[in-house]
Amino acid sequence: MNKRSQAAQKKLPFITWNVEADYPDVHAALEKKEGQPCLLNVVYRADFPLVRPANTEDISAVQAVARAAWHDTYEKIIPRPVQDAFLDRAFAVNQLKERFQSLFFVAECGGQVVGFANAVQEGPNASLQAIYLYPDAQRQGIGTRLLDEMINHLSKPCSITAEVESGNVSGERFYETNGFSFVEEYEENFSGHSWHTKRMQRKCGQTKKGVSS
Repeated sequence: MNKRSQAAQKKLPFITWNVEADYPDVHAALEKKEGQPCLLNVVYRADFPLVRPANTEDISAVQAVARAAWHDTYEKIIPRPVQDAFLDRAFAVNQLKERFQSLFFVAECGGQVVGFANAVQEGPNASLQAIYLYPDAQRQGIGTRLLDEMINHLSKPCSITAEVESGNVSGERFYETNGFSFVEEYEENFSGHSWHTKRMQRKCGQTKKGVSS
């Protein structure tokens, strides 16, 4: 970028320049990827999602996203009381604080958290624990941005598994589009309600099959 273009961009109200100290993990990952010193600038635009590591200030926003995503996706698959019981346990404050110690990223649009993703890794095996978006934030590439950020932070080589409930057609399509293949299907039970879950897997360096929704 030439000096004139850079000077013009610095006048744009939706760009915050030189924020390395505010996002040390992101800055370190950027410099590692580029192999040279880098400046970190943050773009705040409604149509340009920002993906960043989660922190404790995001707890209520993450809980809200999870609840909205579950109610929208599983309304005809899992009874609402069972959904709420699971959400209350899996996304309790103490659980989220612990999960924030692993790979946990949120996506912001216009300063609002609209989605998140969480993964854990043991050796060459990684597991995608969750990837959820508000219904109106889906099919905009934000889920793929979150997944890519997650995979970029995994130690390589590795494979990553994901689980999706049978009947969640859009979820299955998302994973297939992003290079995941079916491994197995098994039965789960929570609060006396049973459903079938599909396990899918992808090699971390595997090329996607297409553009994600």
